[in-house]
This record gives sequence, structure tokens and C-alpha cells, in this order.
Amino acid sequence: MENAFLRLFASVSASNTKSEGPAVGKMAIQVPRGKYAYLPVRANGLSWLKGARVYLCLSRTSTALLLPWWRYPQARWGVLSADLRAWARFQQKNEEQFHILAGGNRLFYSRLLRPKRRLVAEIAFRVPAGDALPWSEIRSLVSQVMTQVPFIPPLDAEDRRLARLLLLDKRGRELAMALGWTASKVRSRLARLARLFGADSNAELMDCLWLAHQRKSFNKDME
Repeated sequence: MENAFLRLFASVSASNTKSEGPAVGKMAIQVPRGKYAYLPVRANGLSWLKGARVYLCLSRTSTALLLPWWRYPQARWGVLSADLRAWARFQQKNEEQFHILAGGNRLFYSRLLRPKRRLVAEIAFRVPAGDALPWSEIRSLVSQVMTQVPFIPPLDAEDRRLARLLLLDKRGRELAMALGWTASKVRSRLARLARLFGADSNAELMDCLWLAHQRKSFNKDME
């Protein structure tokens, strides 16, 4: 997952570049001025917070797929908690739900985003929270992630090639020719990309792609 994130919208491999054409492979993506600024979530001022992992949860018939969204601190994601995965399966119909684990050091939190898509978070406290949970700060942190941090789904090589060309303003026949795909494959892969990002229209998909590109660029600059 980490590697897929870091490769998002990166220059395509040599073989892929040949199929796109030399000019497309070397073109720089020009971000529309002033529209897609990425504002990172600042969590280091929360004295009670030891760590947080936020996931996008996709609800299915009998399972819940948890995809990485945001974490603090910026360390490796590590192994997904089996307890969190099991708990997330039963939150499909709840607008907002939480569960404090035994000992009071961890909190599971869930918020519905849209049908079959929700935010699920695992939050660790520096000291046992007891009954005095900092709810205003917890909800503020979650809201910041929802509004400021673009979700970036795992993308395969074809997804990344398509996303890059869309950001280079390739459309229609020009897009199909650059990819070496048929028109039907372009439509199919566009629909897939929209589903991955949770976009309901082409315009919303483009917003998702621009914001994801800005997030990726910001993180790369911080490395």
C-alpha cells in the first residue's frame, strides 16, 4: 500500500512511456492556480493523542474493507488490528459510533460518509481516557481528516497512467490513443477510477485527482 501511494502519478515506467509517446511521458502536470491547495492536519498539538489511524471502510455483504487514509504520527501503517476489522463489520447502519477498549487506552470511532462508505478510526491515548473523553477535539480531528485529507485508493499501473493523462487534460480520442486503448476500455477504466475514489461524476473525479496529486506532492516535498 505504501509503495502504491508513493508511486501515485509518478512518471510512468519506460515501457509505459513508449506507449504514451515521448512528449506525454515528459510533460509536467500544471495544477490550476489557487483551487486545489492541500492543508495538512496538524495533530501534534493534542497532548492526549498518542497515535491515530484513519481508514476508509467499504461495506460489503459480509465483510468490511479498510483502506488507509491518514495516520499520526507519520510512521508505517503496520498490521491492521483484527479487533478493529471485526468491529467495523457491524457499524454499517450507524451514523456515528464509538467503542472504548478495555483499559481505556484506545478508541474505535466510526462515521458514515455515504451509503457503504464510512470513516473508521483507531485512536490511542497517552493515558487512559476514562469517562472524560476529549470529544470536541476527537470530532474536530476526524472532521479535519474528512475535509482536508484527500483519500487516495490503491491504484494499479493502468489506473495511474489514466489518472496522469487526465491531469494532463487528455480526453476522448486523444486519451485513447495515448493509452493505446479502445474507447470501450477507456470508459470501463474511467468508471473503475471513479468507483475507487467514490466520485459520482467526471467533474468530481477530476477534483479527487487534483487533490490527490497535491497531497502526494506535499508528502514528497516533506521527505
